Amino acid sequence: MPIVVEDVLIGKNPEGETYYLREQEKVKVEANARIVFVYAPMGRVYAQNMVVYAPIEEVNARKVEVSARIVETNARNGAVSARMEEANARNRQYPHQLRRLTHESGQYPHEWRKQTHETGSIRTK
Repeated sequence: MPIVVEDVLIGKNPEGETYYLREQEKVKVEANARIVFVYAPMGRVYAQNMVVYAPIEEVNARKVEVSARIVETNARNGAVSARMEEANARNRQYPHQLRRLTHESGQYPHEWRKQTHETGSIRTK
């Protein structure tokens, strides 16, 4: 949420003088944005993209929160991977495609045409 800044330090010009935004130039500033300085030839400073940094405790708290979410996501992804490994192992044991594609005689589809039924055709499951 934007905050209103009254007297914000915006930086030093090449001569080392510090500039502030005056109260009459109140600016809405996004928290955590960066301040970009532009120096005009006369040494005036224009704040192009004013940003006020959040207090360090707040930033650290947010970092901890993000880390916790990342750990949670990694755990979820790990569980999914484990389930997939399990499924792959099961499929290697009982190949589902072979179950679906084999004829009742136990032959693979490409072998069906090598053998014909009494009626001249071969029945599939």
